[in-house]
Amino acid sequence: MMMNTPLIISFYTQNTIYEKEVEDLEASCQSLELAYYIEGRKDLGTWEENCCQKPLFILE
Repeated sequence: MMMNTPLIISFYTQNTIYEKEVEDLEASCQSLELAYYIEGRKDLGTWEENCCQKPLFILE
């Protein structure tokens, strides 16, 4: 039986405090030996607009 391993995906808003937070996420993924993809995204101006990027990010 073949086991599938998850791919952890995340994005963060560039040039914000979230850049520091993503360092912790990346370190956790590495220590747990989890595959991950993390991408910085342009700040769209508001928290709501930045959060609305999530569906598009997942589809990409």
